[in-house]
Amino acid sequence: MTSSASHLANVPVRREWRLPPDHQILLGCNNPNKTVPSSVIIDDCTGKVIETIANQDGADEVWYNEGDGQYFLARSGGANPQKLGIIDVTSDPDPTDLDVPIGLPNNPPTSPHGGNHSVAADAIFNQVFVPIASTSGSSICSSTGGSDTQGCIAIFTSTANDDPPKQ
Repeated sequence: MTSSASHLANVPVRREWRLPPDHQILLGCNNPNKTVPSSVIIDDCTGKVIETIANQDGADEVWYNEGDGQYFLARSGGANPQKLGIIDVTSDPDPTDLDVPIGLPNNPPTSPHGGNHSVAADAIFNQVFVPIASTSGSSICSSTGGSDTQGCIAIFTSTANDDPPKQ
């Protein structure tokens, strides 16, 4: 382990992060008790809440895709059922939001299901990747020829305008 760690210390790391336009940052928070039914977008300079996005709760992870100006939320903590949340920050006058079901409700201990709690996006092809747990109760994997009992990585592609936001 020590030799591996020292070897990895010499690997160059890209330290460039692209922030959304207008100093916006989406905050996602897992919400297993379903007490906070929204997410917020804050100003990264002041910390002030710019926008409250209702019904986009329970995000374990959020991702901003600079390729199409959308936030993606892996909503496994509060959504019923689990969902991939989508917020378009470039819409006018306010952000628009939608979601796509990606699994059954995760309600331990009475109805525990694996959490589909990760999301990533490719800014060049504007594809969104969501690992689907084999225990999540989702039928996404089998709907495209895969196996729900083994899980899969679902790839979503936007049908909307995928032009990058104007900076």
